[in-house]
Amino acid sequence: MVKTVAILFATVRMVAIAPLLMAQTRTDAKPQVLRAESREVQVDITVTAKKGISTNGLTARAFTVREDGKVQTINSVQSADPETLLKHIVLYFDLYTSPIVPDDQHTLEKAVESLIDSVASPDRYISLMSMTQLDGARVLQDFTASASPLVKAVADRFANWPEFRGRLRHSLGDSLAAVCRSMGHAPGEKTLLVLGGYGSSNQNVDSPTSRAIQACNEANVRVYQVVVPRINHVDGWFDPKFQPHGPLPYPHDEKVITPPHSLLAEQTGGLAFDVMPELKDELATAAREQDHDYRVFYTPPPSKDGACHKLRVSLNVSGFSARARDGYCTEKQHEAVAGKIGREAGGVGTFNVTMQLPYFYVGTDRASVRVAAEFLPAGMKFENDGEGLYGEMDIVGTAFRPDGTTAGRFADTVDVHRENQQDAEAFMETPYHYESQFYVAPGTYVFRLEIGVGPNAVGKVETPLKVEPWKQDSLSMGSLALSTETRPAPEVPDVPALEGQGPLIADRKQFVPAATNIFQKSSQVYFYTEFYDPALSGANPQPIDPSVLKMEYCISEKTTGEVKGCSQVVSLESLVHLGNPVVPFGTHIPVDGLPAGSYRLEVRAVAPASPPPVTRSIDFELK
Repeated sequence: MVKTVAILFATVRMVAIAPLLMAQTRTDAKPQVLRAESREVQVDITVTAKKGISTNGLTARAFTVREDGKVQTINSVQSADPETLLKHIVLYFDLYTSPIVPDDQHTLEKAVESLIDSVASPDRYISLMSMTQLDGARVLQDFTASASPLVKAVADRFANWPEFRGRLRHSLGDSLAAVCRSMGHAPGEKTLLVLGGYGSSNQNVDSPTSRAIQACNEANVRVYQVVVPRINHVDGWFDPKFQPHGPLPYPHDEKVITPPHSLLAEQTGGLAFDVMPELKDELATAAREQDHDYRVFYTPPPSKDGACHKLRVSLNVSGFSARARDGYCTEKQHEAVAGKIGREAGGVGTFNVTMQLPYFYVGTDRASVRVAAEFLPAGMKFENDGEGLYGEMDIVGTAFRPDGTTAGRFADTVDVHRENQQDAEAFMETPYHYESQFYVAPGTYVFRLEIGVGPNAVGKVETPLKVEPWKQDSLSMGSLALSTETRPAPEVPDVPALEGQGPLIADRKQFVPAATNIFQKSSQVYFYTEFYDPALSGANPQPIDPSVLKMEYCISEKTTGEVKGCSQVVSLESLVHLGNPVVPFGTHIPVDGLPAGSYRLEVRAVAPASPPPVTRSIDFELK
């Protein structure tokens, strides 16, 4: 990894989405970098022009791209399509590191509400976060495409202004770095809008600001910052004379008004703004820059995995200016991981892998497929790294269309550290649970998972995958995820979860997806699913009638179809959050009274406002 804040990172065209692994799959976290899924680099460029001049219609001749000082041959130029691109925006409130006077507070609140109102759309996911004194950051609203919960979270944040303004346990820069890393798995360019904070100019490579710049660029996150003017005689919230419950210790007219500057914004391709009456228009324009960027593609010279390269983009036409990141880093390609697995034992499977593939919708014609796999890593190769024993598990998942082309793919290397040989042997004798995810459109596929853990140690499994079409105007349901393990839902996270990537949580309980559909009669078996009711979203959702959304499930013998039992019809009223069309549901399945055999679980949901009823089913066995 290059340790200089001068290196910024461009978008690398992605063939598939990199997986988000659950915490248990990594025992030694590494910084995320952009994955070079193909040998073509994509650079997102924001083009601006003098008033009255259109920026449309630019061709490859208008751009010059230099990599490490050498001019590159441009393969193609595209304009971003606002109708098809999925966008991610995080609004981050910094209410601690800089004072905001009441007038500015009001201006900022109205600007943010106006921003949400003007840019919220089905394919634009927005999350709200806030700096806290002890935790570093707190998620106020996870990613959602619904405006209502976002506006409510903004109002709650400003209504509950921080009362104690003491020294922070975590720096703003390190908190923002964590946020950017959490967004790294989302496709394309992302936006982080920092509301508040001083415009730091500290370029020390070890400073929190520099760490945030590096993390944001590695994750392809463009930062915009509303910079709060400094105060003549107060050093932020850390002034020892400040009384938490008294009036602000300075009059509004003692602000030092200077042009806004933010190193974080400047070196990630964003912009800095002052708190001003026109702020709402400035923020909306910034949020929409994702819709109007040009994308320049070129084939880079050969380089090693993990190498970083400087970029410089210029325009060859007068009256125009461009903003772009000035570098990118590569990581090992899918083909490298797949090739390594193929060389192990000639690519022949030597251990068994069980796998389940539940899916849940995350947007129009888009589903997140959860990969839950389990295997015994027998034969894993460990080496002494000076601190103990170290091994790697290489994993590649590929979804093939009926014509054999690739619809989705991910590659991963899981690091495993053990203190001694005894611990290593115990690891190889214990089933390993692995989770990941990838995105596909509704359709019919064949999914193949390949795992390599060492010489002559390869596991392979292949199974059909059918993702049902998404119903935008009526009730929809995700697939069914079977589980034998539940946990208390985690506390409020310090980074937002990308849609389709967080844990499966319903009614304050987390459901861990099982890697098999074969269970012991003594097992505690659960299922999890998600309902999607468009009647619950919209700008002004109405309180739900308990009779509106209901569900029930039945268990029948797989071969004869004989029904063995059904649940009561259950209202989902308590699980509904107004403004959010997603209703998660999970419950225990009473299998202890069933004899050994093969069964089918069928779940049926109905919403009178969104007919017809929708059903999903899954087969399972009891031993």
